[in-house]
Amino acid sequence: MICSSKKSVEVEEPIIPVGYPGNKSSLENSGSGNSCPIRYGPMRILQLAEAGNVLEFEQLIREKPMQLLVRNNRGRTAAHHAALHNQVGILRVIEDCKGDIGVLDDEGNSPLLIAVKSEAVDCIHYLLQNRAFPGMLNKKSQAALHLAAECGKVKSLETLAQYFYLLDVNQPGDRGRTPLHLACINDHFECVKILESLPLIIF
Repeated sequence: MICSSKKSVEVEEPIIPVGYPGNKSSLENSGSGNSCPIRYGPMRILQLAEAGNVLEFEQLIREKPMQLLVRNNRGRTAAHHAALHNQVGILRVIEDCKGDIGVLDDEGNSPLLIAVKSEAVDCIHYLLQNRAFPGMLNKKSQAALHLAAECGKVKSLETLAQYFYLLDVNQPGDRGRTPLHLACINDHFECVKILESLPLIIF
């Protein structure tokens, strides 16, 4: 997961599955009769999650619960898309409909990690209040604290710190590095201050 010290918004790849008729090749040939505009296709659920269209989203998944299993070409579900764009209302609907708000994408990222990366503070609060596990490592051995510290996501780290009793500040990640190691290596001094203020919880 590449991090930048500059404020940025992660842009998702097109929410069109590989090999689907609505993919780029067919969109370029809309007159061929093979195209399927995304607003009508099976990826509609992800578009609604991004936009925070709660009413239409809920109606769709109550009619077709299996839509919660739809993934894009990075393995991301509606929960990931909602977390990326800070759409708490969508996460509430997913939880109410017995969906999985801890589901992992192809890189092992949970919606919580996506929310941390995009500094979606409202979603971080909601996920941690609803049993999301901040210590789960993705395929790059990053837990929520590691990711926030490495990427300099101060707002995310401040939010995580409010749930210090759920956090292991000394949790080793890649090469045994803790979140504090990563904050120091990347010169994220505000993150260092926050991490040093956290109480040490023995798990």
